[in-house]
Amino acid sequence: MGFKINFQNRGRGNRDDGPDRAGRGPRIDFPRMKLPKVDLPQVQVPRLKGTQIRLPHVALPEVRLPRTGLPHVGLPGTGRTEAVGQAAALPHPAVDPDELKRRRYDMTMELIARVSQVPGIRVDREDFLRREFAGAPDLDRILREGPAGIRPAEDLRRRADVLINASTTRSALVSFLTGLPSGPVTMTLAGTADVVQYFAFAVNLAQQVAYLYGQGELFDGPQGGLTDLGRSRIVAYLGIMFGVPQADSLLSRTQWGPDDESRQALVAMTLSRGILIPLLQNVAAGLGRRISRKGSARVLVDAIPALGGLVSGGMTYASFRTMGGRLADAFASRQRD
Repeated sequence: MGFKINFQNRGRGNRDDGPDRAGRGPRIDFPRMKLPKVDLPQVQVPRLKGTQIRLPHVALPEVRLPRTGLPHVGLPGTGRTEAVGQAAALPHPAVDPDELKRRRYDMTMELIARVSQVPGIRVDREDFLRREFAGAPDLDRILREGPAGIRPAEDLRRRADVLINASTTRSALVSFLTGLPSGPVTMTLAGTADVVQYFAFAVNLAQQVAYLYGQGELFDGPQGGLTDLGRSRIVAYLGIMFGVPQADSLLSRTQWGPDDESRQALVAMTLSRGILIPLLQNVAAGLGRRISRKGSARVLVDAIPALGGLVSGGMTYASFRTMGGRLADAFASRQRD
């Protein structure tokens, strides 16, 4: 099998070559080649039928989170209640504002009642002043009238800063320890304990600062309990520490000195007649909202593995110092006035 070269009529064209072959050189004729037909065998892929695999039924144990013990906020029209620190504490479009304010007020009062039962929360005014001004020649007068009208403002503020720093360190340490566990069950327990102890430290510090600036006994009820007037003063103290609007006005209307019985009677009368109730409800509702935020932040911090304690302690240290400073500033401004 070969090929041939045709040299006929080179350069002039050829009738057989066609006009397009003129002047193009010799034509090369290649023989036709037929490839042999190859029959490929058919390959049939067998159809695979999947087998059913049944996994054994595994019965997981039911895990129930313990009750937090914190106040719950109900959502009208939904039939649901949410604990402090959950998103339901935020305003809901279907919730009446007055109803929501009332529920936040109840939340605050219930938390104050729980905190007042914490061991060591109460500060005895006389014992505190004796320790703070031990060896002072005018100690008897300080016990009788309070330090505010006797000691200069600079000395009281310096002492207040020392108290705030010490309480901040203790609270941050406890917050760090309760923030170490981060399991689903221990997280709830730790978060609850941290919120309660946080406000317990806040009430304890508020008493010390208040006594330092000449306020009367806070736990003035029978057997050292809290009266309605005492609870109102705690709301005012915590409201100022958390920056709640109108808390400063509530403080002005509920404070009195240790020897000012007439002022104490007047404040108690205005409270019993409901004159202070609207103001008290507004401050307590604002405080309740901040309590919910504190609980939410605590739950989020506990979810951070291995760093929950460190972050929680740092947040407590930073916020507690600011809160104590606000209350000291509020009392100091009244001393200057």
